[in-house]
Amino acid sequence: MTPDKQIDLWKYFTDDAAKIKDRMWTIASWMFTLQSGLIAFIGTYLSTSDENQLQVGNKILVMISAAIGVVLGIYTIFMIQQYGQHIVGMWQRADKVRRQIPGLTEIWLLDNVEKIKEDKAKEGSEDTSLPRVARWLIYLCIGFILAFISIVCFCANY
Repeated sequence: MTPDKQIDLWKYFTDDAAKIKDRMWTIASWMFTLQSGLIAFIGTYLSTSDENQLQVGNKILVMISAAIGVVLGIYTIFMIQQYGQHIVGMWQRADKVRRQIPGLTEIWLLDNVEKIKEDKAKEGSEDTSLPRVARWLIYLCIGFILAFISIVCFCANY
């Protein structure tokens, strides 16, 4: 394969990873907005009594809404994992092509000798963990799921 084709292939993989990362952010933002709206909707059915006790206006509706929130959260985690795995796969392919293009590693790592040595040591071992941003989005989603589960438990004991 010629160096020009290798560079085009490397650009394709890096561009695809960037596009998928942007798409992951967009969809996660929409899902978190939807979940926040659901919590706000549930909040309209919660009130306090004269004794400062929390009361639920329509228990069934609140529990169904919270259960829908749990399902949305689980779906969001699944979606983020799928996008994250796709990003990792594209990064691995881009790295494999980058290592075959003479001089690109030095430019990519800004001629930092220590980073180049680390990069050569990592060659052949593939890191399949999700990108850090995907992990943080999953943690945020777990927080939403716990909030919805707390609402369901509160309503069940109310």
